Amino acid sequence: MKRNLSNLLKLALVVGGLTISSSALAQSYTINTLQGKGDQHIKRHQALRSTNGVYSLLVQDDGNMCIYKNGTDFVWGTMTQNKDGAILKMQADGNLCLYNSKDGHVWSTDTYRGDASKKGSRLVLQDDGQLVLFNSANAPIWNNSKGRLY
Repeated sequence: MKRNLSNLLKLALVVGGLTISSSALAQSYTINTLQGKGDQHIKRHQALRSTNGVYSLLVQDDGNMCIYKNGTDFVWGTMTQNKDGAILKMQADGNLCLYNSKDGHVWSTDTYRGDASKKGSRLVLQDDGQLVLFNSANAPIWNNSKGRLY
């Protein structure tokens, strides 16, 4: 299992529909919403990595989305195993969602209601291992430790 996960994480730079950019402010890789241009996403066997390369967010074959440290140490997960999680989408409406292979909803941050201050705009896997969703004003509105921050 550790070898397979390590091999998957070597494929960490995501291609095909995902914009990965370095952010000097958060010093990590990000997924951004593109208003009117469709959702950004991570599929199975793709990963989002922290800038320092220590942490990886991975959509696994078992349907769980997890953060690992150094490729093997489990940090956090959506606990959606056996639910066929197939793709993580940063939607234009501000909600970060995990969908199954039939496009059915499996998990989300529930950050699509209210004004722009309560909607996600940018997902960041920080160098400390925290997965943080920021609004368009660059304020954190959700993280993997506490959930919604409002």
